[in-house]
Amino acid sequence: MGTTKPEAILENPWLRLDYSLEGQGLSLTYKEKAGIGIEGGHLGGDVNGAHFSTRGCPVHTTGVDDFEDEIGAGQELTVHSALRTLGATMKIRLYGQRPTATIEASLKNEGNTPVRVDKVRVLDVSSADGALRLGRGIDSAKIFLESNNLC
Repeated sequence: MGTTKPEAILENPWLRLDYSLEGQGLSLTYKEKAGIGIEGGHLGGDVNGAHFSTRGCPVHTTGVDDFEDEIGAGQELTVHSALRTLGATMKIRLYGQRPTATIEASLKNEGNTPVRVDKVRVLDVSSADGALRLGRGIDSAKIFLESNNLC
């Protein structure tokens, strides 16, 4: 039997968000269809010509707060990781009354020397354990239409 890893979990009737606090990243699963969702998502990119990723980087601070905006209400997970002198923060919102999640990312230079941000991938699933599974045919169309139906 495996060991339980610390994680943050948010759920609504359609989606389940798991975020590993030990660096394995985020997983977002669509409850109605097994195998549809995101596995091992991380914040990644290039700074000063070198690749960076939150993959394998433990979360230093985390918090879950309630929110309400023009789309609706729900819960927001905030995670912060330190990558050498770069602070990486992700805010993931899961709406309570719709099958919608949003991801916002920010980078902050926490060192004394300037940095050049070349590229940012808010949802990097390029590692061996990462996957983006949107389904096929009607499944992927349904997810797109439901997630973009703001009326």
